Parts: sequence; C-alpha cells; structure tokens
Amino acid sequence: MEECQMYTDVSSMIVCYQMLIEECQMYTDMLMEEPLFNNLRTKEQLGYSISCELRDTFGILGFTISVNTQANKHSADYIDERIEEFLKTFSKFVDTLPSEDLKEVRNSIIKLKQSTDLYLREEVTRNWHEIINQEYVFDRRTKEIKFLEEITLKELQTWLEDHLSNGNRTKFRKLSIQYCVLTHDSVPRWSDTSGRVMEERNMYASKVNTNNHTWEIHKNLTTQGTASKYSFQFVTDTQTKSDKHFITDIDVFKSNVVIYPITRIVT
Repeated sequence: MEECQMYTDVSSMIVCYQMLIEECQMYTDMLMEEPLFNNLRTKEQLGYSISCELRDTFGILGFTISVNTQANKHSADYIDERIEEFLKTFSKFVDTLPSEDLKEVRNSIIKLKQSTDLYLREEVTRNWHEIINQEYVFDRRTKEIKFLEEITLKELQTWLEDHLSNGNRTKFRKLSIQYCVLTHDSVPRWSDTSGRVMEERNMYASKVNTNNHTWEIHKNLTTQGTASKYSFQFVTDTQTKSDKHFITDIDVFKSNVVIYPITRIVT
C-alpha cells in the first residue's frame, strides 16, 4: 500500500482480476489488448494508463485489467462499471469474430513463441524459471504452440461465456482491487456503493465478486512519524439497501474459504 500524504496527488488504481479455469487466456490477451486501450483510454479517456495482463499465481490462472485514473474525475466504482461494460462488448465481439481473424491472431502468437532467443540470458532465464517452480517443462513453448493450433473459435466463445459476468457465470470469479486517493475538493462528491460519503482522504478499498457473494472492505491509512497504523471500517448489510453479502470479520471469512493448493502446470 502506498501512503498518500499529498492531497494534490489524485491518482487512483483499479485492478480487475478474474480467475480462469482453463488455458485460453493467451487468445484473450492478444484479442483484448487493442480494443481495451481504444475504448477505455482513447474514446472514454478513463485513465492515463490502461492495460491487460495474464497471471499465473502458483499455478492459479487469471487475467487483470488495470486502470490508472484520477479520483477527481472518475470514482473507482464508475471505472469498475466501465470495465464490466467493456467485457460485455468484448464478449459480443468474439461471438461475431470470423474464423480467419482468429487464425491471424493464432499465427501472430505462434510466431512470437517460435522466435529465436537473441541472448543466452533469455534461454537461461526461461529454463531457470522452470527449475525454481519445480515444473521442468523445458519444451513449454512447443506444447503451447500445439495447444494454440488445436483450439477452435467455438471453444474460445464457450470459454468466455463461462468466465465473464454477462455469460452463464459457471466459472466466474472476480476480485476488484480499488486504491483510492481522495483530495479536499473531491471529498463532498465521493461516495461508495452504499451511497455514504467517504470522509477519509487516505483510503484503500477492495471489492470482491463471486457467483453468489459481493463484499467490500475499506481500510483507512493514518501515519504517526515513520510508523503506519491501519484500521478497518466494514460496510455491513444493515447499513445499505443492497442485498449483497458483506464481510464483517476477515479472520472468520478466511477460515471458511477454500485454499487452492499450489498447482504446477506441466501439461
């Protein structure tokens, strides 16, 4: 967490993380990058830095959409809504995508994976990554190319239908991390999803969406000298008119969730 002592700094960061079940994200990243930037950055001008990225966290796959915005222009909730709206249009775009266009994307990805290492360091780094992760798939790029050659457009469309919020949501898992900096001027106009005005100028907000639950946690940041103190303000069901479920005890919540084991991607 970054300490925000300068009220003139109005930068906020919204990261939308979605967990994935199967390995179709290589296509997703390549297809999404250009329309994401064109829609959210060029047309809507939501932030000065907008990107998407694939994630492999101890074998748990996912992808993120990150937006750097300004708190005095757009709220974090608004940015999150626009990301969701983009994902809806992206899903429709893939639904109407011609097979020939998918082949072009496939050929581009394969060409990148077939590129020769320019320096010995690149080959050593790639192989060392396999060793420290205890996966030892030294021909991973060859296997990934084979996977890319076999996947069909219909499989990609079904995959998006399963993983996005506007689909059937059977495999939808989302974490929205919102780091918000509030200025003096923006305090009266800033409110959270419950409609309450957030008076704290230094705040970290995190909102999680799964198939059945949504919860939101706000963390205030204060400082005394060089030491930082953190305190939580929980949004409860009784404080809002929403039918969403809110976490009021982190320790209790953590004790009831499933912890995924470290997964090694070796096939």
